[in-house]
Amino acid sequence: MSGAAMCSMRLAGHYPDKHAGVLMMGHSGNGEICPKHIAVAFVHGDKDTTHPPEVVIRAYKGFKSRGNPVRILYRSRPGT
Repeated sequence: MSGAAMCSMRLAGHYPDKHAGVLMMGHSGNGEICPKHIAVAFVHGDKDTTHPPEVVIRAYKGFKSRGNPVRILYRSRPGT
């Protein structure tokens, strides 16, 4: 979650043979990248003001365009 998610991305980049995927909960990665064979999943909500939805979606699209297997689970609160 949050900063730990970014650290997980960093570790996957440094040790690509030890990771199959990274779960990014509540974080965009701040520009961290990992090799294309590593799957990346983003879990995010629309109320996060530290990593706004548009930043996470931009990171998701960036990994997708690089060729990483990528998924996003975006949660919007009811009534918003």
